[in-house]
Amino acid sequence: MRKQGYILAFIIISLLSSYVCLAQQSKIDSLLSLLKTDKEDTSKVKHLNSISWGYDGLGAYDSSFFFANNALKLAQQLNPPYQKGIASAYGNIGNFYSGQGNFPKSLDYYFKSLQLYEKFGDKNNIAKQLGNIGIVYWDHEDYPKALDYYFKSQKMYEELGFK
Repeated sequence: MRKQGYILAFIIISLLSSYVCLAQQSKIDSLLSLLKTDKEDTSKVKHLNSISWGYDGLGAYDSSFFFANNALKLAQQLNPPYQKGIASAYGNIGNFYSGQGNFPKSLDYYFKSLQLYEKFGDKNNIAKQLGNIGIVYWDHEDYPKALDYYFKSQKMYEELGFK
């Protein structure tokens, strides 16, 4: 009986995971078709970053990195440079390097992202980057620094009303 419960749980989790992946791929496909008509502006940067984030969620890290780099280049070329797009691209690139185990580069990009989000007071993304930095330190077994960044992230989320 217990074995049947595990099998049923596995089937349910597999089905839910498949559904989430299909939904994520559908969103990416929609964004990719928008790119075909996008002008070289902030909307395109947002779409590129969203595609990057979507591919990261699917585990397609090379594609995520490709779109994040394109978002970064375009955001930097706009006049004036699109700082929020740059910050988002830095975070996505940090995710790529973290997934590759390149902790120095991931920290570099996460700190660049954090610095920009702090500049315009985006508390939600500040909290997210603090958490990402904490993850890198945890993976690097620097637990005191990891906890420091986790607590900073938690405090920021609590200020935003998240439990």
